[in-house]
Amino acid sequence: MKVRTHLRSGWWYTVQVGDSLYSIAQSQYGNGDKWADIYNHKYNRYIIGSNPNYIQAGIQIELW
Repeated sequence: MKVRTHLRSGWWYTVQVGDSLYSIAQSQYGNGDKWADIYNHKYNRYIIGSNPNYIQAGIQIELW
């Protein structure tokens, strides 16, 4: 189950087991190549950490 919490500027997405930034970009924007935009959006880089290839299930990232 994909979890969204709406915000004024977008929504929070709760990362699920098996997700990658590519798969999130593909499912939410229809283009997996937007994974870097997700990583660089606002505080996501801080939340995700220095390795965008490894994201932990349960963290929340902001999408728009």
